[in-house]
Amino acid sequence: MSSIISSYLKKRRLESPQVPDKTRSHVFVVDGTNQFIRAFCASNTLSHHGTHVGGIEGFLWSLGYCVSLLKPTKIVIVFDGDNGSRKRKAIHPEYKQGRGGSQQKVTMFDSIEDENDAKIDQIIRLIDYLRCLPVQIVCMDDVEADDIVALYAKHYESEGYLVTIGSSDKDYLQVINENIRVYRTSDKTTYDAAKVMEKYGVHPANFLNYLSLIGDTVDGLAGVPGMGPKTVLSCFPELTGSEMVSIDDLLACAAAQPKKKTCQNVILNEHVLRRNHKLIDLHHPLMSDAEKKQALQYLTVESKSNRGKLSPYEFSLIIKNDKIPFTDPMGWVSSRFGYLV
Repeated sequence: MSSIISSYLKKRRLESPQVPDKTRSHVFVVDGTNQFIRAFCASNTLSHHGTHVGGIEGFLWSLGYCVSLLKPTKIVIVFDGDNGSRKRKAIHPEYKQGRGGSQQKVTMFDSIEDENDAKIDQIIRLIDYLRCLPVQIVCMDDVEADDIVALYAKHYESEGYLVTIGSSDKDYLQVINENIRVYRTSDKTTYDAAKVMEKYGVHPANFLNYLSLIGDTVDGLAGVPGMGPKTVLSCFPELTGSEMVSIDDLLACAAAQPKKKTCQNVILNEHVLRRNHKLIDLHHPLMSDAEKKQALQYLTVESKSNRGKLSPYEFSLIIKNDKIPFTDPMGWVSSRFGYLV
């Protein structure tokens, strides 16, 4: 599916964004792949033709809700590129294994192949809808959306912007600070440092260590045997602090607790800890210097395409053509995104 998105964006010349307006201070950076898959799996909406359109409808309603709630002054939507997971799979072949299976709550398709075809059809069509909104779309081959989103968050922060990341992926919680927060659509909650501490008992500065220890089943990453949320805090209370703890310090803390089997497991599974740390780390995205430069150039090169223009009428025509049950599409576009023009 990533290769389809990448080639389609290139064809439609959507990768060249508008020049950022320095007077606008709040950037909403959306993990488009994460949000689309979540919408596709959660919504069973059918078009008037009887075709599943939950990915399109769910994504648009979620985006509109977030914009109404957060009132950002700039919106960037990032999708996985073709072979985006290649670098991580080279480190750990089991990375994201098994993600291709059906996740529908109610069976909507006759086969996995039919479901995957529907995902491709919907995400291509979704991009047509996004072209009618004042948003910026980015997709790069060989790079996951996670890496670009994190790169952009740090970039905009350095420029003095407030940044909100839109995703249900908890990996992003590691980059939270006083200028970067995460809006998780899974529980409709904005996460800052205090919220992360409340929910997980760990400071965002050490959330990477937390995930590296317990693993991430969604991405196919096993953690250190015996390590769970409560065990991590029992063995490593240092993770509650705002100062980032290094892996070497974690190993030293584990070695200082020889009577705890779980701590000894950390030492015996140092390779697992270091592997997970490298795969999950968004402070150092898995991108070459050239890829980082290219990604950042998308934020500084003036767009020559007609992408990014508010077009309520064109949006409504696509809705009508696709027979998607969508109340007052022109009014929806104007009320959610009109202030950005």
